[in-house]
Amino acid sequence: MKNTPNNKLRPVTEAKSFVDTFADIGGVSGYSIDGVDYVNFSFIKHACIPHLDDDGQPFGSTLSMEKVASITMTKRGAQAMYGILKEMLLADSKLEKEVRDENNDSKE
Repeated sequence: MKNTPNNKLRPVTEAKSFVDTFADIGGVSGYSIDGVDYVNFSFIKHACIPHLDDDGQPFGSTLSMEKVASITMTKRGAQAMYGILKEMLLADSKLEKEVRDENNDSKE
């Protein structure tokens, strides 16, 4: 990952269709059209649906799953995103390990 000074960073504007949401789980599907490989990421959350009885009183609820977002990109773009995500998560896990090791060393 490149370290760019803050004064050299350029803002990214949001599209009119932009959405910022939360997902509990995600799924990935790959496919090819006209010789171009694509990857679709679907993001899903759990939802609690309340129910009312005949008198209009709360009467239990059910859980359902709702798709909150779906992003499709070329396989090359997905591979680039994977590289960035992997680097970030590995850096986080190394930092967590360092903190655990420091905490264990201080207990001894």
